Amino acid sequence: MADVSSPDAVGYLRVVAEAETRTAAAQWTAAAALWQQAAEQNPVRGSNWDQLAQARFASGDFRGALAAYARAEELGVWAGRLTQTLWPGEIAYRVACCQARLGDGDSAVAALGRALRLGFRDLDRPRTDEYWESLRADAGVREMLGIVDADHLSRDDGWRADVRFLGREIRRRTVAPLRDISEPDFDAAASRLAGAVPDLSDAQIIAGMLKLLRPLGDGHAFIAPPAGNRELNQILPVKFYLFGEKLFVTAAAPRYRRLLGAEVLRVGANPARNVLAALDPLISRDNPQQVIWLGPEVLPWPPLLHALGLTASPASVTLTVRFLDQTTGQVTVGSIPAPVPREYPTVAPSADPTRPCPAGWISLPARRLL
Repeated sequence: MADVSSPDAVGYLRVVAEAETRTAAAQWTAAAALWQQAAEQNPVRGSNWDQLAQARFASGDFRGALAAYARAEELGVWAGRLTQTLWPGEIAYRVACCQARLGDGDSAVAALGRALRLGFRDLDRPRTDEYWESLRADAGVREMLGIVDADHLSRDDGWRADVRFLGREIRRRTVAPLRDISEPDFDAAASRLAGAVPDLSDAQIIAGMLKLLRPLGDGHAFIAPPAGNRELNQILPVKFYLFGEKLFVTAAAPRYRRLLGAEVLRVGANPARNVLAALDPLISRDNPQQVIWLGPEVLPWPPLLHALGLTASPASVTLTVRFLDQTTGQVTVGSIPAPVPREYPTVAPSADPTRPCPAGWISLPARRLL
């Protein structure tokens, strides 16, 4: 084992520290020279080659960056002080960007295809990165990235294109056989959904797309309506949580504060447990615990409840509850525009006991503090 206190080891660590400093300061030419030294002194550390590639790219040395990325891909890049783990698809995408900057369109398109085959996920990057501006008109690139001219598509054709693209991406991104369904059965389900588009509302199509996501077996996968669609971006101004097998209200807008701490017995005409069971097939998950957590999170989305036939209208939902005083009653909760962004604001608990709920709402802990 090498002695880390030896002059060579000390010198190497100093070079790396200086290279990190230059990188943080975006002094790319100096950073590239230092990362070159680090890579020569420790040529089996993939992150040295990755940092060298990034510095060369940023300084305009795209051919040099290609050579460094080839070594990084060969060795692998694992998380370090200044780096994060780079999966093969990410390195392949960076190679594609180098080719694009060199003006080699054919090689760039081929490298992008390879990145997708290796599992590259963030398609918004090649859709928006300046390096791809001249290539985004290429038919092959548009097909790979799912770019369509929505202004010239009918409503039905637009949704069909979305369903086809989603089906392709689910098949491409899965790292193992699809969970709980064979690939032919999955393809048939996607085809049925695409064929049914003319007879479905937008919310029903989204419900169908959510069902397609489940076989991916990815708890981070979800479908959200377009940000500008007011009809679909509606929520109930209440927050639910499962304690054991019982559903409770844990936060609400002030006008519904009486619901805080109430047990939810029925949602519309359906028992609460039946509504949660109906949402289960729409929730992509890594494990069953995520359904217990996410079911109550999806529940306040009235357009989805209505799409599933669980409520009479997306404009409001009548809850039958058992209040804290053990009396029962019904409260009709009207839909409101979803917060923008949809994520609830996060603040330090000591600063705001109403966390986590939108500004102006009251949480159960806050109520008990008042």
